[in-house]
Amino acid sequence: MSFILSKIGWTLVQPSNLLWLLLFLGSILLIAGRRAAGTWLTAGATAALTIVGVLPIGAWLLLPLENRFSANPPLPTAIDGIIALGGGIDLEISAVRDQLAMDEAAERLLMLVTLGRRYPDARLAFTGGSGELFGRTSSEAAVVKQALRGLGADLERVVFEDRSRNTFENAHYSKDLLEPKLGECWLLITSAHHIARAVGVFERVGWDVVPYPVDYRTTGTEALPGRLDVARRMQEFDLAVHSWLGLLAYHLMDRSSGLLPKGNAAACSSEAAVERDIWEFAKGKASAVPRVDDEPKHSANGEYCDPGSTLRKSTRFPDHGRPCCAGVGRARPPSPADVSGARPLDPRVAHRHC
Repeated sequence: MSFILSKIGWTLVQPSNLLWLLLFLGSILLIAGRRAAGTWLTAGATAALTIVGVLPIGAWLLLPLENRFSANPPLPTAIDGIIALGGGIDLEISAVRDQLAMDEAAERLLMLVTLGRRYPDARLAFTGGSGELFGRTSSEAAVVKQALRGLGADLERVVFEDRSRNTFENAHYSKDLLEPKLGECWLLITSAHHIARAVGVFERVGWDVVPYPVDYRTTGTEALPGRLDVARRMQEFDLAVHSWLGLLAYHLMDRSSGLLPKGNAAACSSEAAVERDIWEFAKGKASAVPRVDDEPKHSANGEYCDPGSTLRKSTRFPDHGRPCCAGVGRARPPSPADVSGARPLDPRVAHRHC
């Protein structure tokens, strides 16, 4: 129901549609002899259209969203997976013309392919059904799958999620399908104006991802335009209003981790790698037990340390070991007794076992 209401509601409040409606009603009132009301309505709509169409107000509203996360963020030498959100495919034209038709958000798919080649061992995923309220003929995932097959891509490596209709369903269905493990490093690709809402939803479902924004609509420091382009300014304003309303709606519906999520920049850090190793060891899944060369010691604050112990080496950070106990030694993973209870050990508090 929320999906239907969101589509109908946006049609009514979309700024370009709303301004047209006000101008239309004002004209009807003038024709009907309601000169005062018609004049005020027409003049107000014309003034609003002039301001939004001449000044880069839409771009100014997009700046806080597009600048929230870094473009081309620093990445480790290896990652576990890359997921791209749909939204860059024109399903109607693709179906009628029987070929891939992409729109302004095409960079989402292009970056998935680019990063997939950079990280040949990473799992790849594309999530996107159809966001159309009526006349749904196919899914973005199906169209992309056909296009990648034509390009000779290895489809066995890509997981396609084709049921989702919005960002909320992108996160939920993808998590159910991919079953990401705690501590894994996943990149999330979507448009820069959309990345904050997407990160918030993924965090809300318990999936920490590293934001990788693409499809920028601003330069980062928008000045007054050098030429008149009402259509572009209006499109930017529509997009900005849609993005901010989406953030607010998801926050109020408790579908996001916050109004403006900060993201987890450390999701692919060495810290996360060690936490995953601790968690796997606690569950008895570590490939090797820690090595203890010396007798256990205690630091001044009473923390327990094995000075010679090392965690199982991470595949992403082979030389990493977490120092603990004020430099006395290295991290000591929890023993089976530490996790014998019904409640699993939370890696976020695993440092207490240092």
